[in-house]
Amino acid sequence: MKSADLPLLFVPGILGTTLVDRSNPGRAVWGSAGGLLALRKHSFTKGAAGENGLAPGEVLWKFGVIAGLYSIPVYEDLALRLATIGYDRARLTAPVTARALYGLSYDWRKDVVGGARELEAAVEHLKTKLGVPRVAFLAHSWGCHVVRYYLRYGGADLLSDAPEDPRPGETNALSFFALGPLAGGTLRALHEANHGFPVAPLRLGIAARQAARTPSLYQMLPFDEDRVVDEEGHPMDLDLSDVETWRTRAWGPFQPEAMREQGPPRVEEFLANCLRRARRLWELLRERHPSDERVRTHTYTVCDARTLTKLVLATGGRTFASNEEVARHCKHLLPLVTSPGDGYVSLEDVRRHIPGNLVSVEGCSHRHLYRNDEVLDDLIRNLGGETR
Repeated sequence: MKSADLPLLFVPGILGTTLVDRSNPGRAVWGSAGGLLALRKHSFTKGAAGENGLAPGEVLWKFGVIAGLYSIPVYEDLALRLATIGYDRARLTAPVTARALYGLSYDWRKDVVGGARELEAAVEHLKTKLGVPRVAFLAHSWGCHVVRYYLRYGGADLLSDAPEDPRPGETNALSFFALGPLAGGTLRALHEANHGFPVAPLRLGIAARQAARTPSLYQMLPFDEDRVVDEEGHPMDLDLSDVETWRTRAWGPFQPEAMREQGPPRVEEFLANCLRRARRLWELLRERHPSDERVRTHTYTVCDARTLTKLVLATGGRTFASNEEVARHCKHLLPLVTSPGDGYVSLEDVRRHIPGNLVSVEGCSHRHLYRNDEVLDDLIRNLGGETR
């Protein structure tokens, strides 16, 4: 059966789904410029009811700037290109045809198990409603982690102290197209946990205090013992999975602004749980798994960018979280801390952790792989020609 005869289920990355106000479901506070001021007022901390007033809306195909007049394409170009070979967008809530592009609107703030469970439910829904045996998967960045976890373990929680029995989703997959998977993890996540995702003037966007309460960010971290060096390039004994590391440097939820929302005991409990589960996920995904070989995988990443593969920790606890900072303050370290990659993960990590067809793309970036003509040409060629 050709992959083009099956549904294509798209799993976006972090920030890739709108967030809507539960008290006003028609209003997206993440996904439009008009909602950014309202987003500032929301906490990502769970309240007594277990939620924080925000819910996932729809895939962020485009970011609205002026309502009805101007928007910035996000995944829109990807969707438009797929439509040229018959993959028109359809709603997952009301699937109408097998040959369509279905976007998974999941809460990217939650950890990988939450995403995998929503993916598991979406796959079963498509199979039941459309009568198809399998689904083709397309994912970007963090969404690739969600798909890889699902293919291996389904929606089972293997990260808890009492792991559930796996229920692999690999038999439901025809193929997997991975755009910029994180593979061995990215140190960029530490920067974002400390600084958030500003997307507009006045640092409007996902604030640092909100990013610090986002479990998925901690699950993007690498936990290799040799990832941290000082300004001279000497290895440092720093464990990113230790709460004390974060507390002593006022990182993540220990930032003063974040601490005002919750006191130390609850912060420590939250972070300890996030880091414990994050390290377990990192250890699981570093291991080879039979599903990695059985599900045909096409991986797209960037080969001309530089990736921060080590964290430079300066005297006083400051971190250099980008190659530009390293070059500005410790230029002699740049050859040591970088390797070819896409700004998020090295090609070596991709080759080591994800078997299958690897397409390295030049003149692009991690955030724009889904808009690159070379990627889209190869994606369409493989979607139309694969058989099983």
